Amino acid sequence: MNSKYSKKKIRRAGDSLAAGSLSEAEKLEALQIVGYWRAAHMEPLRKTLSMLEEVCNRDTSTILVSRLKRIDTIINKLSRPGYSFVLTTLRDIAGCRLIVKTDDDARRIAQAIQATGQCRGVKD
Repeated sequence: MNSKYSKKKIRRAGDSLAAGSLSEAEKLEALQIVGYWRAAHMEPLRKTLSMLEEVCNRDTSTILVSRLKRIDTIINKLSRPGYSFVLTTLRDIAGCRLIVKTDDDARRIAQAIQATGQCRGVKD
């Protein structure tokens, strides 16, 4: 990804918003950076959804949904007491879910996803 901001700057923006001790101008800048980082996840999400639609052959018995985490939800997660989340390593800014009827359907689709070569690993 060709980034407008360095990962260090993105991480610091997330850390600053989580700490909550910013001037209004600093807060606006940090929100802009977090918004940029969030938006950077839209294209990979779109590509993933497209691949999943192809794998499912648009089977009407499957349900495919996606979401991009809201900025306020990202900030709330970063500021959870007892945790040390870092914006640049959050794994759930974008996500999708494929709902199928049976375990056999899940196994069949998992194999089809693996066959695309776009899958890094599988957890059962």
